[in-house]
Amino acid sequence: MRETLTRYVNGDIDMTSAEPEAYLFPRMIGIMGPQHINFNALQRACEANVAWPAYEKNLRSVVAFLGYQGSRKRFLETCVDDPEDAAKFGCWSHRVVSWKW
Repeated sequence: MRETLTRYVNGDIDMTSAEPEAYLFPRMIGIMGPQHINFNALQRACEANVAWPAYEKNLRSVVAFLGYQGSRKRFLETCVDDPEDAAKFGCWSHRVVSWKW
């Protein structure tokens, strides 16, 4: 992959070339790798755990509470002293768990 990437960066190969590497390079990123496999295994392990439904239900309550900007602001004022930790609440996705990549 490194050689193909170097050739691509140097302009020695492009995506319209007849070489197999030209076709595969932009698409090989989508091939399952160890990170995807591990993440899928984590998802299956979490969802198979008997405690998962109760945990997810409680987590949804926390996400719903912190989803309101006023509640989140009050939580940060009363419970979080470290500005670095408070900054982590700056963007909020409103999702409990997203197993999508």
